[in-house]
Amino acid sequence: VEKVYFYWISRDKNAFEWFNDVLAALESSNLNNFLEINIFLTGQLNKDEIKTVMHNDSGLDQITGLRSPTYFGRPNWKNIFAEKVQFHQGQEIGVFFCGPAVLSKQLYKFCKRNTNTATRTRFKYHKENF
Repeated sequence: VEKVYFYWISRDKNAFEWFNDVLAALESSNLNNFLEINIFLTGQLNKDEIKTVMHNDSGLDQITGLRSPTYFGRPNWKNIFAEKVQFHQGQEIGVFFCGPAVLSKQLYKFCKRNTNTATRTRFKYHKENF
């Protein structure tokens, strides 16, 4: 494995807390930029939380405390997959998913759609249900 793109999507900002220590440790020992963390918050913040986020100059994300920023809204999977096709031509890319069935189906379709014979980029989809 040469590169890991980690995407975590939640509507509740408190959901990020339980895994935050692990992500912070991985982020601090991120040799050769091996790990790229992408956190997406799809829920709303209250007014005080918005002020805190807007007036942050600590260099750390105010939602997670990580150096990696939190993005607001849903990921643009079309652009994300197109970017991976370009950056990893001729490679096999594993997509590992755990979450709701609706999103699983979307990611599976993007894997199929973006497996590209011209660039020889192949996406392999794996999911975990519990």
